[in-house]
Amino acid sequence: MTRAWLGPRHACTMQKTGEIACWGANDAGQLGDGTFVSRPLPKPARAARADALSLGDGHTCGLFAGRVRCWGATMLAENTILDATAIASGGEQACAIAGGRVRCWGAKATMPSEPEAFKGARATAIAVGPSHVCVALADPAVVRCSGSDARGQAAASVDLLAGASIASLTAGAEHTCAALADGSVRCWGANDKGQLGDATTTDSRVPVMVHGIPPVASIHAGARHTCARLRTGTVGCWGNNDRYQLANGTMEPSAKPVALPGLVGVQELAVAGDSACARMADGGVRCWGDNASGQLGDGTTNEHAVPMPIKWW
Repeated sequence: MTRAWLGPRHACTMQKTGEIACWGANDAGQLGDGTFVSRPLPKPARAARADALSLGDGHTCGLFAGRVRCWGATMLAENTILDATAIASGGEQACAIAGGRVRCWGAKATMPSEPEAFKGARATAIAVGPSHVCVALADPAVVRCSGSDARGQAAASVDLLAGASIASLTAGAEHTCAALADGSVRCWGANDKGQLGDATTTDSRVPVMVHGIPPVASIHAGARHTCARLRTGTVGCWGNNDRYQLANGTMEPSAKPVALPGLVGVQELAVAGDSACARMADGGVRCWGDNASGQLGDGTTNEHAVPMPIKWW
């Protein structure tokens, strides 16, 4: 196993051979297997080796040597992005960084365009939520956002910390988080379930620090919860927990990070909607949370209260 990706209702992995396998909801053909049949177990897709994938609600996009291709509900006109270095999806929209510039498209717009808020800016990282997009700029620790800002998730320009640099950026349904190079995390936006991790449930239009968490390697937002892959190879999560998103044996939300017991040696983390998957040091993938579409890959649609291994074909 080399990579793992997760969308709100489906998931994909790529083997060391380059073979891509996907499972979960397939109502729009997002699994890429040539059918519209949903599958609760991994099945090889028709796509070739990809440098990266991004999964939204009903679509999958792939980065193939700079060329972006999509399948499912959110399509992209062929040969319109040929020099991309990063892609991200959220809801029905997707975006790419190409030549340092941001280009986005959606279910009803197959031609990519540069959002007005990002014109003239050079982006180094991108995060896409269902209704907002945020990018990390080449200038240290500055995030610029566009789209819905009803809960403060898309503040026009966020100065995180003078002199710092952004290691990871993520967007949830109505909140945004950034992990800095020093291992700390800042979040802003909706906080009704404690998804900002500042021990309150008060929305914030300015970044707040996530307290009580060891140094973070990468940050990942679900709909109303957030998880971090720690530099120790473990995982901490906070926020909503009505689908066992925190995998801590309860269904109570937490406004502070909680450690996921027994999950060690995590190499990669993927979070979307109310689900999460972790790629382990042995190459296996363990998933937990919502499984209504079979996105946890165990052959069932049962929620997982603890991380469980997916079943291979």
